[in-house]
Amino acid sequence: MDPAEQKSSSYDVIVVGAGPAGISAAINVANRKRSVVVLDGRAPFSKTRLAPSIPNYPGFQYSSGEELASAFQAHMERFEIPFLREKVSKVMPSEDEIVVFTDRDMYHAKAVVLATGVSREADLEGEAELVGRGVSYCANCDGRLFAGREVAFISYIPEGEEEAAILSEDLGVSVIYLPLYKGDPHLPEGVQVLPRERPARLRREGDKILVELASGPLAVDAVFVHKASVAPGDLAEGIEVDDGHVVVDRGMSTALPGVFAAGDSTGEPYQIAKAVGEGQVAALGALRYLREGRRPEPEEPPALAREDRENLTRILRDRMVDPVQLTFFGQKAAAGEAPVPVCDECREAGRLLEEFASLSDKLSLVALDYRTDLAAAEELGVVRIPATLVGTPGQEGPRIRFFGVPAGYEFGALLDDVLAVSTGVSRLSAETLAAMAAVSRPVHLEVLTTPTCPRCPDVVRLAHSFALASPFVTADMIAVSDFPEVARAHNVLSVPQMVVDGALLGAGPLDEGRLLAAVLSAGALRP
Repeated sequence: MDPAEQKSSSYDVIVVGAGPAGISAAINVANRKRSVVVLDGRAPFSKTRLAPSIPNYPGFQYSSGEELASAFQAHMERFEIPFLREKVSKVMPSEDEIVVFTDRDMYHAKAVVLATGVSREADLEGEAELVGRGVSYCANCDGRLFAGREVAFISYIPEGEEEAAILSEDLGVSVIYLPLYKGDPHLPEGVQVLPRERPARLRREGDKILVELASGPLAVDAVFVHKASVAPGDLAEGIEVDDGHVVVDRGMSTALPGVFAAGDSTGEPYQIAKAVGEGQVAALGALRYLREGRRPEPEEPPALAREDRENLTRILRDRMVDPVQLTFFGQKAAAGEAPVPVCDECREAGRLLEEFASLSDKLSLVALDYRTDLAAAEELGVVRIPATLVGTPGQEGPRIRFFGVPAGYEFGALLDDVLAVSTGVSRLSAETLAAMAAVSRPVHLEVLTTPTCPRCPDVVRLAHSFALASPFVTADMIAVSDFPEVARAHNVLSVPQMVVDGALLGAGPLDEGRLLAAVLSAGALRP
């Protein structure tokens, strides 16, 4: 049967890797009449076929790798197990299922078996430290974040050419391609190719990633790395790895519920017989997991550390005067939904605000669901989530707003906003407060930030102070890491940035005097 005819978006079990361990797992799942698919960026049994002689696999005396691979292939076809030649780049467990991203598509599963083998390509110096901080293995997942920006694409295999082309032609990314394989790459004209340039090291300098080449450093906004396979520890956040191998128990379970591992990826000996046996054990574990449901997960750590909670409790007790209400719009996942279309950051923001509000009886939290409370969201002008509005209880249309998770450096701005609303004490000068009396038309301020920007909170505090000083001013913090479309709309390459009534404030200091001039220009009636 044609794999395309068998393709679905959802399976009971997804097997990552088409070697002996992966096929053993898939056969055992299919034998129990459960839906299964095998995903791999390489042809099935490509490593097995290279072995000139295999003397120790039971039932196949001195078989060649090609003969054993052919027998595996026939067994796979007998059970009509679909194989899709797609490289898996990320595995994301959620509350109800596991989402698997490939270089071409996205799939949903109830359980996953990782049988990826051992990655033969050594990491570049600095690569591991920058994963998730400018280095990515998933163009399909992260490429859209860099539309209009410049990235380096380091590929160890020719298959990387397709992903680089997608980044350039479909996502509008400026791509510099570094092939680390023989042969001439075939890429669109918009992709710049640097042949014979082998990177020595990756490092961060300010907002850029520097790729150190023999010809000199190459400064880019991000680096995409394409290998024959992604190491299991990089595929799924939370998997425990020891000396390059996935840590599993006797049932081949990893530290992530519903995720199992088998074969070379779990450690030596790197033997086909061992891989086949582990594949069966992993499959049986996955089937048991499907029957019994999710095993108990470890208790989630609090969003606020104990020391932080103690300090915040003292600050709120000593400095709050009048009550303050936090209005939060999030989105709860319905059964069967994946974390991408739901709001992946809403749960994090909701937990943080819930713990924060519990620290003082003068601080309350109203949590609303964006879908079921859409009318309230529209009335308050909330067009993206997670959203946190700071105001007084019963206030119509709070004008101090955070879009994104108010964590990291931005939590300090949230705390200061709560205190400012509670005390009514402005951070603006008396001269600025007097001048703000001239504002008589609505003005909308947006501060574009990221959680790791140490200069952003001061600009957020400044904008929110203007909102507190005038009923005509609304000020938003927008985390562009959560809402990259906002950064693209304004062609923003660094933060903080200030947007006034939809127009980016030009180059120059983001200080009180300059912002006052912009607000007066937008909101004061002209004679």
